Amino acid sequence: MLYKIQNILLNQLIVTIVAERIAALKVEEFFRQRAKKANVAQFDEILVNVPARAPLVGDEL
Repeated sequence: MLYKIQNILLNQLIVTIVAERIAALKVEEFFRQRAKKANVAQFDEILVNVPARAPLVGDEL
């Protein structure tokens, strides 16, 4: 078991997993709330000013 390899008490492992899950849910909710405030028209206006060019080396998809 992972917790035995890392010498972690099972209780600590469970608490850590739960804490990480709660943090992930809070982040998800944060971005949901931010997305509600988004102004698509304003975003499009900003993107018009971005030059069309090839991505830098390492940034390709």
